[in-house]
Amino acid sequence: MTEPAPAPVETSTSAPADEPSRWSDAHHLRVFVAMREVTCPSCRYNLRGLTSESCPECGQRLKLGVSLAEPFIAAWVALVVSLCLAAGPGVFVAIITMMEGPPRGPGFHLGGWLCYLYVLAAIPLAVVALGFRRPFCRLPRGVQGGIMLFPIAANLLVVAWLLTVAN
Repeated sequence: MTEPAPAPVETSTSAPADEPSRWSDAHHLRVFVAMREVTCPSCRYNLRGLTSESCPECGQRLKLGVSLAEPFIAAWVALVVSLCLAAGPGVFVAIITMMEGPPRGPGFHLGGWLCYLYVLAAIPLAVVALGFRRPFCRLPRGVQGGIMLFPIAANLLVVAWLLTVAN
């Protein structure tokens, strides 16, 4: 008499057909944050008792790792690019200033001094912006956009001043 074959052992991690929600990422996310003091990476809202895959405060979709599913870094990239565009000439200006001293003369008025100081200040600001990507990306998008606009506007003003002086 032969013995019956043993029943196959279930090794799959896929969800059984009758319990799809128990195995979903959303379920595991809710279980993870149910009893922990976890905050939303975007707005810092406390996610304890989360009932969906999105933050109830800011609406950002969360993934299982409790981070943004689609990080918003466009404002940070624009900030760094605009600061680096000013820091490049700033390095050139700093070298000339070390060799010949600060600019002087009757034609160098307030606009010239502001441009001079901005391109010099852009050097450390670009380094700081590069080092603070994560804290910057955690700021609300409106604040990110406001911060990003300052160096872009300053770059445009420097170019406008240079064009008026060149004429």
